[in-house]
Amino acid sequence: MRHVIAVLTAFALAGCQTHSFPPFENVVRIEVRTNLDAPISTITDKQQISSIMAFVNARSERWEVPWYGVP
Repeated sequence: MRHVIAVLTAFALAGCQTHSFPPFENVVRIEVRTNLDAPISTITDKQQISSIMAFVNARSERWEVPWYGVP
């Protein structure tokens, strides 16, 4: 039983991959949506976009894709 758990854990961990993405540039609109792709809000204010993109770009090396694919 321990061997089965160890193998399953190894497969699960192997599926989690950390990716580094280039910084986002020239963003003029951010669409906020639910996990079912229903629109919630659209952000077009340049200052808000700048703040959000600074936050996202500061973490561009820590994005992970789950083993089941991109959410």
